[in-house]
Amino acid sequence: MIEEPKPITGELTDDVRIAWSNYACNLKSSFLIIIHLTEPYSQTEPMMIKERSELFTTMDTIQRRYKYFVLEVYNPNHDIERQLDDPLIICSIAYPNLMPKRYDKNLFNKSLPNLSKYKAELTQTSQFDIELWFQIGLNNGAEYMILAINPLIFPQYYPIYSNKEVLLDKIIDSKPAYLSGAVALFRLDDSFKYQYMNGAYSTLDIPKRFYNVREETLPILMNDPEIEGFRRRLMDFFCLSQLKGPETEVCIGSALELLEYGKKMNKNKRSIATALLMKTYDSVQHEGLGHWRLLPYSLLLSYYKKPIDCNQNIESCLYANDNHVRKYAMTCYSLFSVSFEAIKTAIQRSYQNGYELRGLLHLLWQSKASKEKIMEFIQGQLKVNKTAVKLGVKLPSSDMIKELYLYLKPHTMPDPFAENYNRYTQFKDRYYLGDTNVYYALHTDPNPRLQFIREKKLCEQKAEKGDLKSILYLAAYYYWYEGVYGDYPKALKWIRKGVKLNHPSAICLLGCAYWDGNGVKRDVSKAIDLLSQASKMGYATAFYHLSKCYEYGQPPIRDYLKAYTYLIVSKWAVADYPECDDVDERITYVYNVHLNKDDKIHKEAVDLARISYQTLVIIDNEPALYMEEACQKELANNSLRWKWNRRSDGVSDLPINQL
Repeated sequence: MIEEPKPITGELTDDVRIAWSNYACNLKSSFLIIIHLTEPYSQTEPMMIKERSELFTTMDTIQRRYKYFVLEVYNPNHDIERQLDDPLIICSIAYPNLMPKRYDKNLFNKSLPNLSKYKAELTQTSQFDIELWFQIGLNNGAEYMILAINPLIFPQYYPIYSNKEVLLDKIIDSKPAYLSGAVALFRLDDSFKYQYMNGAYSTLDIPKRFYNVREETLPILMNDPEIEGFRRRLMDFFCLSQLKGPETEVCIGSALELLEYGKKMNKNKRSIATALLMKTYDSVQHEGLGHWRLLPYSLLLSYYKKPIDCNQNIESCLYANDNHVRKYAMTCYSLFSVSFEAIKTAIQRSYQNGYELRGLLHLLWQSKASKEKIMEFIQGQLKVNKTAVKLGVKLPSSDMIKELYLYLKPHTMPDPFAENYNRYTQFKDRYYLGDTNVYYALHTDPNPRLQFIREKKLCEQKAEKGDLKSILYLAAYYYWYEGVYGDYPKALKWIRKGVKLNHPSAICLLGCAYWDGNGVKRDVSKAIDLLSQASKMGYATAFYHLSKCYEYGQPPIRDYLKAYTYLIVSKWAVADYPECDDVDERITYVYNVHLNKDDKIHKEAVDLARISYQTLVIIDNEPALYMEEACQKELANNSLRWKWNRRSDGVSDLPINQL
């Protein structure tokens, strides 16, 4: 019989931990928490948690009872030796969040749309969502992910990311209680599958099965793709804004994507969008009124005319101390009908703090106020009020005066938010395909992008067994995408296997490796031979790489006629492909500089290009361009991955009429 554990003083050994764990297991406890106390006396004591649902509420209770402590958390029903190798340790909160009242809670609850009749349709959780959030945190440097639930009206799960120092703070901030707050904790340095399937630190029911890549049928909220699109954009911003700052592409891009999508929502579906926004707002509001993360929610709720106090949050972001927050806030605000009074207040505050005024003055001319009213306000800012100066009001700097004068009339100044709009475009290109979240598309697209760790492992297992598609996926992935410049030794392993199977995309990649000297000794002759072989097999991308060889190679390899011919083929076949976007620029340069605008050579090159173009492998009226696209008959039933690779109609936007 195992003796009942008692508190001890002094060093706690692993033997004692194992004994306490065995005792907890015999009691059929769900968790064992070991509490190390330092005040009022040094002592270590075990606490058995019977029910799974009590894990996080117990932590909340411990936090209220003791001031300084360290917790070790174990699941006695699983391999204790594995847990002892790297135990879950949670420290007491250094600076507790006292949770001041941030908004009118009664007004907030009354404003929530009554959607109780849709509760069953709105209640959903999926392994895909949780694993996606897990991967986002892992890829962006977080150490832990707390899965929390907001039960108002309907259950909504959301992730909270944390590092070790503030882990307990984050758990307590989620307000753990019965059916609300934290419900699971994931260590991002451990296996997702192990933690998910064993409920390692979870109060949720243990899943019945684990879905491998694309086996899970993804639920669509309300069975409505438009509402599901809004939910996914909302969660994208919610996740990324925890991990990155307001100056980053992902935060600016995800915020603007959410706002643009939310503005276009069908009015009949805005009640669902409002509920999702308000519940998310409620989950973030402990950051404090005026925090930049709340801004997109406030702007959309204000746009949907919900009676909660969003205006103060919007305005305070416009004159925040952080320049990045101000620019981010102004960019978001520029998508809406701008309030003259809000901008006027922000200008006056920024004026006194010495902040740049250009963005706010740009917004001022976007407001609904009349031209005369705007000019009157700006002229008023240029006047020196002697009484105000005596009271301590600062005079404008010379730069401010210049900005005010520049905006005294409807202006033609450059858009001060252009940089952020460009970041938004880059974000959308990278994270979305059309209207679909790229991770969601990855889950349903038969051609994986290997962004999930387990997708790479599965792909490698298939490739080791000789699966051609998997070999090509890995060859291109390691050559182009792994790390900053690629992992060439790994890439060459799979490239050579693809070459043995005589696949043109592998042959093309090997040619690129020899041309650039990536992982092999540079050999221009071998590169041209391999690329020529791939081009003769009808692989369109090979013509693009051959054009580089003949344009940039040294004599006797350099041949501007061949370079120009292959550039024309590239113009017709691959110019829309993101990594071949320099075709137009290069074709113009070669024609003007190297061919001296010789029409005779131009016509000869066009004729040769037409002959070469006819040799391309065409599938679904488009050239086969990339490693997983069908370049041989046995792969001809593959769907094209890059939908923006359109077959050219032969019309050029360059000043060369016959292209």
